Amino acid sequence: MRRQLSFLLAVTLTAALVVSWSCRSINQDIFQNIPATSQPTGVNVLVDGKLVGKTPINLKLDKESVHTVRFEAEGYRPVEIQITQRRPPMVETMLSNLWLIPVGGAVIGSPIYLIWRGATGKFEELGEWGRATASAVAGGLISWIVGSNLDRNQPASSILEPQTLHIQMEKVLTGEEADVIQIERENLQQIRWIRIATK
Repeated sequence: MRRQLSFLLAVTLTAALVVSWSCRSINQDIFQNIPATSQPTGVNVLVDGKLVGKTPINLKLDKESVHTVRFEAEGYRPVEIQITQRRPPMVETMLSNLWLIPVGGAVIGSPIYLIWRGATGKFEELGEWGRATASAVAGGLISWIVGSNLDRNQPASSILEPQTLHIQMEKVLTGEEADVIQIERENLQQIRWIRIATK
């Protein structure tokens, strides 16, 4: 009898983990679309140092990391924006994971019912139907709460901000052009320090 209970307990825990972790792959997209526009249009857009196109553009960014978006156009000051991450509110995550309740009720509730039925004779007044219902409710709640917590703490659940970008480019005044120092890639390793002196 103890072996059966131990086995059922192991099955219940395994089912809880499988159901909870499965919500990651079903419920998440690891990319977020961020529309980027500018005034004037046709400005070069670089994401993390790589040219991805010109404005207007829809940036598809990986939610698992932060990003630097840079806008460049000849005759205008460059603009650089940091795209940061934030976790979604717990309520929002739990509402998006409501589907875990019926799944957990079936997958986790069944072993709970079998353990309850085999381990104790208590709550006989509930009858078979009452114990089955209580087990399904318990399994659904366990799956929903544990799964939502795991889901919220995954990097792919992050929300990137700002969620839209609109840049007003500022013209560089005549004679205000910045000095550009160009260093060839093969010479980079030979440089130990750079001193920049203001006039």
